[in-house]
Amino acid sequence: MGLLVSLKVFQRLGYFVSLDTVPDAIVRHIARVTRSHVRLATLADYDRSGTRARHRAAIRRYLDIRAWGAAGRHVVVQTVALAAQTKNDLADLINVALEELVRQWIEFPAFSTLLNTTRRVRTIMG
Repeated sequence: MGLLVSLKVFQRLGYFVSLDTVPDAIVRHIARVTRSHVRLATLADYDRSGTRARHRAAIRRYLDIRAWGAAGRHVVVQTVALAAQTKNDLADLINVALEELVRQWIEFPAFSTLLNTTRRVRTIMG
């Protein structure tokens, strides 16, 4: 069940979350639709397991998504630098960066990473 919940949440959000942050109603819905049985306590164990890391790698391969890293940072910097020529609002710049990450099939970073990178680039492009 951990794999299914991780897959569906990633498909919706664009990044992985701890399963203990996924609302129980979503977990129960996935279980009902897949006709699976779920013990919510078991999902907490899943978050601490090595299986979680293997499943994340499998989900990335299945969806053909690249993990956040140097390539993603480069995409955000280039995209924000270009957009900053015509936009100044931080929210607009972040949205442009997110759209480009989606277009290039790159996993989203933590929001703080995206925010700080966008602020730095906007300041430099001033």
